[in-house]
Amino acid sequence: MQTDNTVLQQRFFLLPLHTGEQDAEPVYCLFTQNQVVEVLGQRTVYPVPFSPDYVQGFIERDGGLVPVIDVDALAGGAGKKVGLQARQLLVMRTGQTDTANGEFLKLALVSTGTVLTFKLGERDVAQEVTREEAPSALAAHGLTRGFFRLRGYLVALLDFDAIALGTYDMQTTAD
Repeated sequence: MQTDNTVLQQRFFLLPLHTGEQDAEPVYCLFTQNQVVEVLGQRTVYPVPFSPDYVQGFIERDGGLVPVIDVDALAGGAGKKVGLQARQLLVMRTGQTDTANGEFLKLALVSTGTVLTFKLGERDVAQEVTREEAPSALAAHGLTRGFFRLRGYLVALLDFDAIALGTYDMQTTAD
């Protein structure tokens, strides 16, 4: 039972984004501990021919295939990297479920930088979050659900559901 003196703390993950804007302040994509399944070390990513630039390929995980998404490509950074050896992969649950088995659909997000972690309590959120204007590359793709400053970091909340469902069209969204 929680008393008034205790504060619930939740673990958060920050994935570095490269927006392609030179001299810009670093931006991170925020995930909660409930979204993150695991952070994997270096893995081989198997390419998928003729896929969009943001789809790096897939990895094998638990007997299945998980799409690998390059959030930098979504954020306006560099496009598809051939023969990518990901430094870290953040495997996340999306809000969508597989109609065949009812499990949450998963995506692996590629990071060439280091995924940061921290804990944040309910009281911290009220004191440490300020709304900011999203960079144009992030605002253009239609996946950004929020952009703010948290603990000195510029943070984006991205909605990956359309990507997980295969209904996202970056060309249509950017127009």
